[in-house]
Amino acid sequence: MTEITTPDDVLVVTASSGIDFGVRVVEAGATYGLFRLFEADRALVEFYDRRYPHTEHGQFVSRYELDTLLGNHRLWSVPPAPGQGLTLHGGVPDWVIDGATMDRVYAWLRGHAPAAPEVSAA
Repeated sequence: MTEITTPDDVLVVTASSGIDFGVRVVEAGATYGLFRLFEADRALVEFYDRRYPHTEHGQFVSRYELDTLLGNHRLWSVPPAPGQGLTLHGGVPDWVIDGATMDRVYAWLRGHAPAAPEVSAA
């Protein structure tokens, strides 16, 4: 199982299917999208299929809020279970990342997650 981090801070993992996926964090305040037309108000995670050079990172597959993937979202606070894979696009069978690979992705993403706000006792 290959795992590298490129100089532009993209994690590259090889899923059990043999497909290399790029995982990129878009920090809050950064621009994103094909022409960098959008500004992220929260940290985002982008997934790319590295087989196809449609962009510098590969073919864009999907994007999620970082907090949602890690189970820290304000409306959804269920952390991923160990070994839980992720279907990136239901219409493309190749775009599924198995549980063992996602465990490595989740570990890497936790290093990019902002600290949870402290709740003060009133």
